[in-house]
Amino acid sequence: MKSPILPLLLGLAAPALAGLEDARALLKSDPLKAAETLRAQLAARPEDPWLHYNAGVAAYAAKEFSKADETWQQLAATPMPDALREHVWTQIGNVSYRLAEPQIADEPDAAVSRLEQSREAYRVAIAFNKRNKTAQQNLPIIEKQLETVYARLAQRLAQEGKKENSTQRAIEKLQAALTYAQQAQALNAQDPKRAEERKEIEKALAEKFNKQALQEEKQGDQSRQSNQWERQNAQEQFEKALTDFQQAGALDAQDPTAKEGEQRVQEKLANSFNKAARDQQREGMQQAKSNPHQATEKLEEALENFENALAQMPEHRDAQAGKNEVTDQLAKLHLDQGDRQAQRGEEQKPRDPAQAAENLLGALEHFEQAKALEPENETIQPRIDRVEAQLPDLLTQLGQREQQQAEKSEAQNAPQSAVAHLEKAESSFQKAQELQPGNAMAQQGEQQVQEDLARLRQQIAQKAEQQQQGKPKGNESKESFESMLAKVKKDETERDVQARHRAGQKYSEQAERGFRNW
Repeated sequence: MKSPILPLLLGLAAPALAGLEDARALLKSDPLKAAETLRAQLAARPEDPWLHYNAGVAAYAAKEFSKADETWQQLAATPMPDALREHVWTQIGNVSYRLAEPQIADEPDAAVSRLEQSREAYRVAIAFNKRNKTAQQNLPIIEKQLETVYARLAQRLAQEGKKENSTQRAIEKLQAALTYAQQAQALNAQDPKRAEERKEIEKALAEKFNKQALQEEKQGDQSRQSNQWERQNAQEQFEKALTDFQQAGALDAQDPTAKEGEQRVQEKLANSFNKAARDQQREGMQQAKSNPHQATEKLEEALENFENALAQMPEHRDAQAGKNEVTDQLAKLHLDQGDRQAQRGEEQKPRDPAQAAENLLGALEHFEQAKALEPENETIQPRIDRVEAQLPDLLTQLGQREQQQAEKSEAQNAPQSAVAHLEKAESSFQKAQELQPGNAMAQQGEQQVQEDLARLRQQIAQKAEQQQQGKPKGNESKESFESMLAKVKKDETERDVQARHRAGQKYSEQAERGFRNW
């Protein structure tokens, strides 16, 4: 390779600096002494970038390539004159090659990073000055060296991968070999030899992926799938096998093993998902009357598994039928639960508007879920309309009730409890406005609640800060406003549940969840 030494730039240094002529003369006769001279000058003017550059040139001339590389790398990371920048990057390209040169023959792994650094440095130099002849001349030489090293590394790793007993380690080595082969081909796309080398590695890698996929498929087949754990384990193995067959097919589109294996495993996966869905569907329907909430969860799991089966095999007839069945069953469950909660809510309106609102909100959630499942069902929208027509007044009343509870708590010097009531009031007023835009009473209530919340939260924060200032410094953790409020909310929840139980009201998780969501 032609020596990529850049002409020395000592003459570009500050003209007022003494000793430059001596340093220039010494570079040819005694580079080491020239480096010493420049180091002495640097001690006097350590901020001069030209002196740093020239010190690197002197180290390079003395064949102290590591020292030159360190000097120029540091200089490249600092502000410098534009006139100097391209020269610094050109010299980094030069010295990076010199450091890689003795490693190319026997240690190509170590040489790669230096050669890549040299290439990138030349590219940067050309970006600063497209007429930089040294960088333009040396860049293709470096790229040819890189192509050769990439190809050597690809072949070496490919041979090691083919001999490897562990399929996984063989895949890892062949993947690394393929990366090097692709890089070599990218540097010389016109050479048919590079394309052949890449294809040969891809074929070997595809074979290893097929081998691994067959092993994973066999492990999946060995599972009896008699329970949920065995079924999940089998599905995991089948999914791994499917991924590996697809990897093999992507590497070798004509590989019959990969193509047949992918189709075979997709069918096994579809059957496994379908079987799980049928079991969940059966369990859900058995619980439909005694525990509709649990039944709903089981049917939702079944629907997801039917969809997973169809994702693997869209023409799976039983999965298609099962999906339709479960969709109808789920919609009916939601409608039944919604009707019951709506009826309870309507009955409770005169004597307990808060409980009525909770039940109507739960009913609304069920009706909306049923509509999402069966958008063409014309009986659902009238149910939604009827519930939504009743809720705004109830929610406004509920918000006002919570405001009153907040006032009592504040009067009893319990600001955290007051905040919890106000947050419930805020949620009620907001939902009332969503259902009935322009609800003036709800708007006024929300505005007043937000003002009260801001005032109380500020009071709580100030009190907490005062208490903390009165404590001795130590390792005690500071209780935040959020943690104190969380405790109050927990206490409030427990008291509400206990109060309902004492009143003889049956606890409804669905209603609770529906109310909390708002």
